[in-house]
Amino acid sequence: VRAGPAAPHGPPSPPFPPGWVEAPTAARVNNEWVVYFDMYRDKRYGAVKSADLKNWETVTDKLSMPAGARHGTVFKVSDEVLTRLLVDWKDCLNQKPEWYAGDEAIRVADNVLLYQRESGGWPKNIDMAVVLSAQAKAEIAKQKGADDSLIDNGATYTQMDYLARVFNATRDPIRKEGFKEGFIKGLDYLLKAQYENGGWPQYYPRLKGYYKHITFNDDAMVGVMELLRKVARKDRAYSFVDEARRARSETAVAKGIEIILKTQIVVNGKLTVWCAQHDEVTLAPAPARSYEHVSLSGSESVGLVRFLMGIDHPDQR
Repeated sequence: VRAGPAAPHGPPSPPFPPGWVEAPTAARVNNEWVVYFDMYRDKRYGAVKSADLKNWETVTDKLSMPAGARHGTVFKVSDEVLTRLLVDWKDCLNQKPEWYAGDEAIRVADNVLLYQRESGGWPKNIDMAVVLSAQAKAEIAKQKGADDSLIDNGATYTQMDYLARVFNATRDPIRKEGFKEGFIKGLDYLLKAQYENGGWPQYYPRLKGYYKHITFNDDAMVGVMELLRKVARKDRAYSFVDEARRARSETAVAKGIEIILKTQIVVNGKLTVWCAQHDEVTLAPAPARSYEHVSLSGSESVGLVRFLMGIDHPDQR
């Protein structure tokens, strides 16, 4: 330490980091100096902090860094740049397992819970990984009662998948309980939204127009049933689900399979494929928006066939 840019260095202090570290970088955080360094033998980052540059406290256990981080430097960026550097929602289910225990994953999980509606489901086409201001959070909280929950475009079942991953990775018991509660509310929503005949509408509870059709479009029903099948099979990632809900999930999947078989389109006496949506009463192929006509849908049918191929011990049908 020296008194100014041109002043001579004072005597060196005793070493304050642990041994076998390299590439230190310092930053002023909340009126304290934090020195970060690469603990290369332990394959992780470490840090110490001090208010007076004399007395140092090790804070390595409080540090959360991206997996595989090595030498780096701390520098300021604008909120706009920070948002671009952080993970996008579309990538949140493609991270390494250890990422879901980190601060960034938990921040996103908090956003996911904030966007969850009182119905238990989620709206679609929202980047839930965006950094939210206090004002934005307040506005989102006002929309809790909206009836825009649905299963289209990956909505609801992808948020549930994400919450389950963060739940399993998080050590804090209080935070874990919140993530579990959000998942369970989503599960109850999916089970409640299912028609008695086994199909799922695109929206629930907003049952009007084509929203109420049984929806295979964009693999909506397949996405729901894949998640419920994992719950029913006691997949390790969903082992926290209670037995009563697990059994209900198993029943829901069985009913869903029946409606898939009943809606398969017959042409000239032969079973073929499916439409993107089917009438929830007659089960006939149904249109949606003005440009979405009744048709034999290749993409959705591939998803349905793949799901059926995953059935344990299928019958002759």
